[in-house]
Amino acid sequence: MSSRPAGKPQRWARKRTVTRARVLEAAAAAIEQTGFQRASLDEIAARGGLTKGAVYSNFASKDELFLAVLEEKPLQLDPKLRPHMSKADYFRALGESAAALLPRARAQAAFFAEFMLYALTHEDMRERMAQRQADRFRETAVNAPLDPSERLALSGREMTNLVQALSLGLLFQHMLTPEEITPALVIKAFDLLAADPKPA
Repeated sequence: MSSRPAGKPQRWARKRTVTRARVLEAAAAAIEQTGFQRASLDEIAARGGLTKGAVYSNFASKDELFLAVLEEKPLQLDPKLRPHMSKADYFRALGESAAALLPRARAQAAFFAEFMLYALTHEDMRERMAQRQADRFRETAVNAPLDPSERLALSGREMTNLVQALSLGLLFQHMLTPEEITPALVIKAFDLLAADPKPA
């Protein structure tokens, strides 16, 4: 049996992967230079040396392209976790992971601000972005590998929302005042979460 029929789909898949990467790279460059709302698909295609049809063959709409570019540059925690951690060690790992994101957040501040503005002025996109952000933080926040003797004072949903809000809040504030929101302060903020709340 000839191997050619099998080879053609493989070559097509590789070409499609390369084309998709070029579209994403061109879109990210256009967003950083002119902003997402002003960047046209014609401009993005030209930057990537592609046709507008090549863009549409990979992304059904500009919003789909928007989300794909954001996926390429996620502000996502990647803490160093291990089984049976104490609460103090767990929150310290989260804090160190958030602190490690500060340089990239600062370097790409205009990029992330552009995405935030677009989401806030397009309700459907806001909902989709909110869901994606929640999904990113949920696994880290809910599946805490804590020692059995340790117990968080929050439900899984509350924990997800708190870790997400604290992380993104510190990152975005660092974009505005990097001299104030330092790595040490970010770690300290997460350390405070390890303390048991006092009875009301």
